[in-house]
Amino acid sequence: MTQFTPCMIDTASAGSCGTLEKIKEAFGFVPAPQPHIAESSELLEWQALIAEAA
Repeated sequence: MTQFTPCMIDTASAGSCGTLEKIKEAFGFVPAPQPHIAESSELLEWQALIAEAA
């Protein structure tokens, strides 16, 4: 099983950093699953779009 390393705003890739910042602005914090999926900027962006639509 693949283990994902949690990424926070200061350690995330350039592709995920902006999305994590948007999530933090929206919620006031970064919810627990997002640092784990931040290794995949595409997955993180997709998840953020779904959250906006809800």
